Amino acid sequence: MESPRQALTAVKRRLLFVARYRVGRRGAFMAFLAILDCAYGWALHLQTVIAVKALTPDLLLPLTLWSWLWVGMGVVCLSGVFTRRDRVPYALSSAFQATWAAVYANAWLAHGLTSGWISAVVWLSFAVTILLIGSWPDDRSVYRTGGR
Repeated sequence: MESPRQALTAVKRRLLFVARYRVGRRGAFMAFLAILDCAYGWALHLQTVIAVKALTPDLLLPLTLWSWLWVGMGVVCLSGVFTRRDRVPYALSSAFQATWAAVYANAWLAHGLTSGWISAVVWLSFAVTILLIGSWPDDRSVYRTGGR
């Protein structure tokens, strides 16, 4: 009978195997997007709690709703980490980032936010990057063989 320490080591080894060989490169990037979206949503939520609303531009929706939408997008991205068919989470993430870029472009063009174009360019570039990475094929031989 194995000791609890050996059992924990076996579980840890299995989790590392799954993380390395089951997730793949696309899943790792999807995990990065999940962390980024959840963290950004939490930061927007804290911004509403601290009440710096006077400093935020017109974002078409309340900041609290945007924060929850970002967290929700993080959950969508998290759902695509371990799946092989992750095109929908990639497309949704890219569309959401492009929407955020459009919100800042609107704040710049229609409401006079002078630095809005910078945020629009950054978020739109990130949306295109997500589309690009989402279109790359993952190495499926990793899934078949369990290794290199």
